[in-house]
Amino acid sequence: FERYASEWFRPLAKLAIASDNGGVGFHYFLRDIAFLFLNWTDFMPSRSPEDSNLATSFISHLFSVASDYGSETDQKNFITKSNLNLIKMLVEKWKGTVVIKKSVIYTKMRTPMKNVRSQDAFARHERHVGLQLLGILLANGVSPYDPIVDGDDISEEGFVDLLIENVQLRNCKEVYCPTAEICGMVLKYRIDNNLPLPRYMKKIHKAVQITWNSKDWEGFFNISCSIGLNVQDSSFFDRRMVNMILDLPIKLPGNFTANALQLLYLSVPHMESDIFMKIRPVVRKVLKERNAKAHDHLMQLLLRCVTDMKLSELEE
Repeated sequence: FERYASEWFRPLAKLAIASDNGGVGFHYFLRDIAFLFLNWTDFMPSRSPEDSNLATSFISHLFSVASDYGSETDQKNFITKSNLNLIKMLVEKWKGTVVIKKSVIYTKMRTPMKNVRSQDAFARHERHVGLQLLGILLANGVSPYDPIVDGDDISEEGFVDLLIENVQLRNCKEVYCPTAEICGMVLKYRIDNNLPLPRYMKKIHKAVQITWNSKDWEGFFNISCSIGLNVQDSSFFDRRMVNMILDLPIKLPGNFTANALQLLYLSVPHMESDIFMKIRPVVRKVLKERNAKAHDHLMQLLLRCVTDMKLSELEE
């Protein structure tokens, strides 16, 4: 078929997105068509309105069924990962051709949680898949929110609130952890494209502060490290955030110490002065403990501090 791809693309894409396309959800025939499009290595949908709209509709349809795993509940994670990987490859190949509306993603991200404590598996799965789809778009340079494309579905303020809602689902690690990573990717996208940050940063700082106040240390580190690894920017590591981080390796036990040191490592470039004096109590505490992971992070932290220090400061 590949020699005649330009002739076959339209009828196959129309069949794939039709209501009577041979099955329900992400079924085998739909998967086969997606693989066929990928295997046409030299084919890209043209930029004509018809081809572009068909390619966009095909990708959107895959988004809508991405969370489907059929009746194979014991294979749910494997099948979902396979679905997402197939979508990822198509987005990478066609990203210059399609204009992706993210309404399906937003819908998945706000799937009602009937009762977070009651193991609402469906809502968790839908939100998790929605976040993974948004991550695929961000990894391919697609704006997480475009007022022209997405404005009819959600406002930018609503989009930020949706991220914060998901990152605050404390009992849903499969939701709040990827959301924290998405928050970091969103901030990095805005920094890289010289877009304003305050609207996003204010609410993200508030979410981080809530986990701090509640002493939910696992949540605090998962959120802060995920964001910090993506956004090594002073607007995230502001003075208040740095002061919060400095106290943690001293007061927290065990594995949390290693997490605190990793976060401290990320914040070093944003400390104003006397870096080594500020972390000296941390060094003494960590060296007294038998914690190999914490020792590794401490060595990385010290190396970064020494790199940033002047010779006169080292001599002191």
